[in-house]
Amino acid sequence: MDTRNYSSGRWHNDGVNVPVKLSINEASVASYEKGCVPGNIGAKMQIGERVFYLGTALATTVPGKLYGSDHSTTVTAELANYLDATTFTGTGAIGSSVISLAGAAGTTLWSTAVLVKDHLAGGYLVVSNGTGEGYCYRIKSNDAGQTVGSTVQCTLYLYDPIVTAVATTTDFVVSKNLMSDLIVTNAATDFIVAGVSQVGATYAAATGAIYQWFQTWGPAAGFSKGTAIAGSVLIADSAGDMELATEALSVTRPTIGYQLVAPTAAADYGLVYLTIRP
Repeated sequence: MDTRNYSSGRWHNDGVNVPVKLSINEASVASYEKGCVPGNIGAKMQIGERVFYLGTALATTVPGKLYGSDHSTTVTAELANYLDATTFTGTGAIGSSVISLAGAAGTTLWSTAVLVKDHLAGGYLVVSNGTGEGYCYRIKSNDAGQTVGSTVQCTLYLYDPIVTAVATTTDFVVSKNLMSDLIVTNAATDFIVAGVSQVGATYAAATGAIYQWFQTWGPAAGFSKGTAIAGSVLIADSAGDMELATEALSVTRPTIGYQLVAPTAAADYGLVYLTIRP
């Protein structure tokens, strides 16, 4: 009988992909057998009061450290008038779940040089200005980016149908999955935290991203940058560390939880209670 931790928890995915079969202290490269596929990134598992989300890391991971995505480069900036007018018929209309984006040749619609298929899967599209503004849609998949004539374009497929029709003058903000391509939190990641790593795993570009669970809620091991005090509010710091919140730093750093039991020495692991994402 398989008695690993995932069997005693409750996991959730989009109901389309193969179930995730990865224990909380296990890491894997892409594997259909284990359910480590792009469509499962962001799947949720709960064991008692602890909550975990499946993510991918683009760096070697260390247990008890904070990881996040570099949103200064992985979130596409606001896209002005980038609805693809050449394929507008049937896309962007009420009830449609397809939006095609396009821009002038050489325009960067995404952070990668070439947008690969499903790089934005599990991400979000916000209608930021113009017709249909104010709505947020989750992205199910995307076609690979390509240059067509004088434009670069990609097509997004959404989970939900469009509520209010968008137009060729509508502006968008696009983000990939918040749990994908994670690195240790630091100033470059804008201290946007995805979760705490549960296992040490070595990343190699040749084998691809590391799939593993990242804890976001409940009791967890956490590395304290300095002297920890039980009951104190914690914020994210560089190198994936946690530190006591101060009035100055709390303005630019997210609160990630509070200290339950302080370690016996500074710069060591203690017991924290995470409040990143329920």
